[in-house]
Formats: sequence, C-alpha cells, structure tokens
Amino acid sequence: MLNLKPPRHTPTLRGADGRFRNLPPASREWRSWEVFHGDNDIGYAEPDETGDRLVIIEHHVGDNETGILYSVKARQIWYDLGSDYK
Repeated sequence: MLNLKPPRHTPTLRGADGRFRNLPPASREWRSWEVFHGDNDIGYAEPDETGDRLVIIEHHVGDNETGILYSVKARQIWYDLGSDYK
C-alpha cells in the first residue's frame, strides 16, 4: 500500500511514485532558484541521482511533447530527445 499522506511534523519530499520520503537532516533547509527556463511549459522534470542532469519534458501547442537532457552545472541543453524520450 502506498503512503500518500506526508508524515506529520517531518520535512518530506514526494517522489514520482507518489510516496513521501523523509528528508535527511542536512537537506531540511530549502533554497530554490530557477535552473531552466524554456520556451514551453514544463510538464515533467526529473534529476539524475547526483542532481547534475535533468530530464525535462516540455509541452507544446496541441498534444505534442518533447524531451531534453539538461546539464544543471553547465546550464545548457546537452541532448534534444525530441519526441523519442519514452
């Protein structure tokens, strides 16, 4: 059974699978900043295990979606997956 409710009084992060996970103590202080700004709406973004790269799915006019591999450190698109990201 999936845990779909966050634990009380504990900083959590909800994963792509819908489960909530407790954040380690060092990561409980949140900072936010924009790491990518494209020309289209972002439907989905997921980091790799190091957080250095993102797979980003952009929505275009109609039902078109495209994917890109983005480097957070280099602040540039490494690879355009087009619509073959699945």
